[in-house]
Amino acid sequence: MGLCRTTLAASATGVLVLSAALSASAQTETVEAVAESSDSSATVVVDEVINYVGVLESWRARARAEGFAVVEEALLSQAALSGEASATTDVAYFYFATGLFPEASAVIRTLDAASRTPDVSLLDAIVAIKMGRWREAVELLSQPPLNDHADVAPWRGIAYMALGAFHAAANEIVHKEPATVPFEEHATQYYLARARVALEIGHVDTARKALEDIRNRLETQRQRDERRLLEARAMLARGETNVALNLMQNLSHAGATPVSLHARLDLLRYRQRTGAVSKADAFEQLNVVSMRWSGGAVERERLQMEAALHDMSGDLIDAVAARRKLLIRFPESDAARGAEGYIRTALPAILSDSKLSPREAARVFYENINLAPPGAEGDTLIRDAATVLAGMDLLPEAAELLHHQVFRRLRGAERSAVAADLAALYLASGNPEAAIDAIENTRQTRLPEAIVARRGYLEADAYFRRGETDRALAIISDQQDFAALLLRGRILSARGEHSTAGAAFADAASIGEGALPAEQAEAAVRAASVYAQIGDGEALRALAGNLGERMTDGSAKDLFDAIVADELPGAPNDFQARYVAFFSG
Repeated sequence: MGLCRTTLAASATGVLVLSAALSASAQTETVEAVAESSDSSATVVVDEVINYVGVLESWRARARAEGFAVVEEALLSQAALSGEASATTDVAYFYFATGLFPEASAVIRTLDAASRTPDVSLLDAIVAIKMGRWREAVELLSQPPLNDHADVAPWRGIAYMALGAFHAAANEIVHKEPATVPFEEHATQYYLARARVALEIGHVDTARKALEDIRNRLETQRQRDERRLLEARAMLARGETNVALNLMQNLSHAGATPVSLHARLDLLRYRQRTGAVSKADAFEQLNVVSMRWSGGAVERERLQMEAALHDMSGDLIDAVAARRKLLIRFPESDAARGAEGYIRTALPAILSDSKLSPREAARVFYENINLAPPGAEGDTLIRDAATVLAGMDLLPEAAELLHHQVFRRLRGAERSAVAADLAALYLASGNPEAAIDAIENTRQTRLPEAIVARRGYLEADAYFRRGETDRALAIISDQQDFAALLLRGRILSARGEHSTAGAAFADAASIGEGALPAEQAEAAVRAASVYAQIGDGEALRALAGNLGERMTDGSAKDLFDAIVADELPGAPNDFQARYVAFFSG
């Protein structure tokens, strides 16, 4: 590829390959420059050609000679008049060579796929790297035609390293020697990235070799400081503790720069590990770092240290919170993968931790629902958490948990059954529309009768609450279970069809034999009150004959007997008060 370092014969052909994107005049200048500085048998390092007489330097030289605005106007006019991809590419290279990276990117994006040569595609990715858009760079470098090209590995390694994806970076720039090394100042960036990644995976000798390779290439103070920090880390890994700590101490006083803050974190990590600093002081120092810098590797390392300190203190909620931030802020990093595993394992412990308030435990579980374990274990865990939330009257949150389970995790009959639980939560929170959607979107055939009956009851109740009483009655017309009969009575009462409503309540109360359970005793009271209200003495006496001896619930029996005995007609207000008190109590 044209924008990488390699060794070639110093021939016009070799340079032209590198300069494929140049205009004819620029290519001629490049060839002449090489011819003047080399003989036919010599070899040259291509990044030297790039630096001084190659693609980028040619554009820089032209900008210096003619003026930036003049060259820019000429290139833009040529691109507009010709409409050729090569002319547009010249504009992109010119902008890149003169440091206008957003402009270079914008120009490249105007090219269609057929016009994007490998060199241009690589330039697009390098622009993303120059601008710190690491995710975008990885995506560009992982697509054809670049994904399988050997020259791309160093660039991809640089981007992976910046994202904290050290193992992915190691596959690109540590476990194998590069076919090429990036050009110009990117060579230093490459060697620093290689050293950093090698240290992260424990390849100390590889790191030291990479640092040695750039000893005489460093141009800026930041590059020199980065190298010194990595040297200190390598020394510490090899047991050269005193020298390493002194070097880190010096770097930590370099102001609020990433290198300085990394050095502070390294020193804090060492001192905390050796017991030289308390956890309280460690948290305070981390807080200072957080106030001085956010984003990038500094924040990622700080969050990792915070999580580890919370682990040592037994603060499960705070440890999960720190790792959740890692997942959100640095999703591609190795640290994020470790954080995900930690949270997934911690979720069951959160719900069962007696030191946590149920509300706090449920909140944290709710925030991290996407990380629940797979399979039956996770499904049970989610339902348990929903039960806790519902018990605290956090119905929307409980519904959200079950919604996630129903529509992302479950299949078959279990999905339909849990959808009924979801519909019940929606009804409890006053959202019949959502309840109907939950039922309708999980319909299937051959469900167990009990599940079908419950789903039908909940759907009918939802339509009843929406005022669609005909549809609600039609759904439960064939159901004779207690819940359906009771709902039918409620619907008919709301429609003013008191006689049939009383019959429905009576049928619900009459199910089974023996003493009436509390809910059936309440249905009997409802039936009696309806018959008394419409003056149907015959129905009232029949109800008393059928259920009087089965009524054992004290308060229900008292009210039932009073209605049947007609003891309250002269005191309707007293009756109403007792009736309301009974059903609200």
